[in-house]
Amino acid sequence: MWGIITTTGAIGKGLLLKPYVYTTYGIVGVILHSTKLILERILCLLQIQIFFYYYE
Repeated sequence: MWGIITTTGAIGKGLLLKPYVYTTYGIVGVILHSTKLILERILCLLQIQIFFYYYE
């Protein structure tokens, strides 16, 4: 299960856009940045759920 937790985090970070991408595209970049923050929250919650599921 530790492998799934770390892999989920690694894949999630790999899919998220780099800072220079959304600063370059202006308004579209702001939307992408917001989406990135939401994805980080979701991935964080998924990791916690996997963690608790493993120990329950």
